[in-house]
Amino acid sequence: MLALPYLFDFWALPHQLPPEGDWRTWVVMGGRGAGKTRAGAEWVRAEVEGSRPLDIGRSRRVALVGETIEQAREVMVFGDSGILACSPPDRRPKWEATRKRLVWPNGAVAQVFSAHEPESLRGPQFDAAWVDELAKWKRAEDAWDMLQFGLRLGPQPRQDVPHAPRLAAAAEPWPGGVAVYSSVGDSGFSLNSVVSNAAILGQTETELHYAPTGLWDKGEALRVRLSGGVLSSATDEEIFAGANAIAIGDGSSEGWEIFQFAVAELVGESTYVLSKRLRGQLGTDSDMRDVWPVGSTVVLLNQNVVQIDLQSDARGLARFYRIGPSGRPVDDPSYQQSHIAFNGVGLRPYRPCHLSLASEANGDISLSWTRRTRIDGDIWLGTDVPLGETSEAFLVRIIDDEEKIHREVTVQENLFHYSLAMQAADGFGSGFQIAVAQISEAYGPGPFASVVVPG
Repeated sequence: MLALPYLFDFWALPHQLPPEGDWRTWVVMGGRGAGKTRAGAEWVRAEVEGSRPLDIGRSRRVALVGETIEQAREVMVFGDSGILACSPPDRRPKWEATRKRLVWPNGAVAQVFSAHEPESLRGPQFDAAWVDELAKWKRAEDAWDMLQFGLRLGPQPRQDVPHAPRLAAAAEPWPGGVAVYSSVGDSGFSLNSVVSNAAILGQTETELHYAPTGLWDKGEALRVRLSGGVLSSATDEEIFAGANAIAIGDGSSEGWEIFQFAVAELVGESTYVLSKRLRGQLGTDSDMRDVWPVGSTVVLLNQNVVQIDLQSDARGLARFYRIGPSGRPVDDPSYQQSHIAFNGVGLRPYRPCHLSLASEANGDISLSWTRRTRIDGDIWLGTDVPLGETSEAFLVRIIDDEEKIHREVTVQENLFHYSLAMQAADGFGSGFQIAVAQISEAYGPGPFASVVVPG
């Protein structure tokens, strides 16, 4: 009975409960007294609270954005229907006034921001956000856009869905918008998404050769010609904060490498040379080719590259897409049709690194490695990067020179012991390789890293 006042699903009006399904943004519209603040506060509770007071919830970092800091604090935090008033005593967060944030007993954090200061949203990362009174913000567009960049944490951020593909569209002249229609079959198309602004696309005019990750690639500059838009240089600090990310690929739905460039020099009409690069970013080191040939496609990854809707259970299933000017009907001849399946590579675990072999006197072999993470991996405050998966698991394979798999095992730590007896059972004495990949419950094994056992 003591918990009953805090069971919002029991007391809530229908319009105060979040919609069902795989949504990105939930807009609650209503007049004074409609319960908008209570709905927002209870949604935050549902995101951050677990089954018990110390259990982890769906979200760990939440942005609370009001028109001003004072309004956000007085309404969203301390208001009669704010988060503190709605929280039961054993789950009630503490307000840290000097840091303008709420901290829950389970470690979740909600940070307060002012829409008057959009730049304050640059840098922080979140996996959920509650925005109050958006319609009256004086700098609404700037603050909203900056918030979208920060919503990139968690297995499924509400504004950035890891499994959903991204679309870059360009045209000359730009038709004012590009519409994406989708369908399971070759008919019955429905509107999926609309691209409002042209992306910055181009093609390479020189080759781009393989380079190590984690170091500045100071090799030969890459020459690219754009179909429109401009590129600019960035400082090292801006690069480390995510600036100037560009994807290079063959135009297909997967296999894109992401790199960053610090120097962009205009050398001709819409033509740049890009140098001082960081290669294989965001886990795409496994997609890096020995040589990206002349004519490869490049796309600047800015806010004009948008996600299209894709249900999680539709990953790997081919769908029909029609893409064309948003001002024309879907059956207009200007529309282009594709039949594509997307595997949701945003959920793919990163390839393990720092593989190390150790041989023992009795002939046994041990392989150790360091795992990487898709989530929050650039924060150096902890002793290790976050797991980013439901559980820690790795797939290990023993492979011969002809790529035949002789043994496949799953381990729950970053160590594999290959005994002499196991080697004999597999028919090996020497001359084989051991490969390891991290396993995601949602995606399966990611890319393999391997090491050769010398003969």
